[in-house]
Amino acid sequence: MLFLMAYLFLEGITFDWHAQTVAQTQLNILKNQPNKLKRICDKQTYNQIRKARQIKLSFTTDNQGGSGIAYYPAKINHSKYYGITLKINSEIPTKFTLVRIRYFGKH
Repeated sequence: MLFLMAYLFLEGITFDWHAQTVAQTQLNILKNQPNKLKRICDKQTYNQIRKARQIKLSFTTDNQGGSGIAYYPAKINHSKYYGITLKINSEIPTKFTLVRIRYFGKH
């Protein structure tokens, strides 16, 4: 019982870290799959991601979503701000799918 409580606590405090790691990994994979990347990005975001050698994602706040959707403001490669939307497939263990990424600046 104590092990289960410790596991649930650990999953709860590392939720955002898991989401960031999954989103970064999926972006680095999708970077080399232009058609799939176009489906989840606006034009400026698509071009920015395709130009980057490696994607480094850092969430700037905790999860702003709810009801099966996680939403994070984030920086890509320590520069511009983007909105990252993830579908929460499972909370314990945490499993996510990258749904959308949008640029926050002027187009």
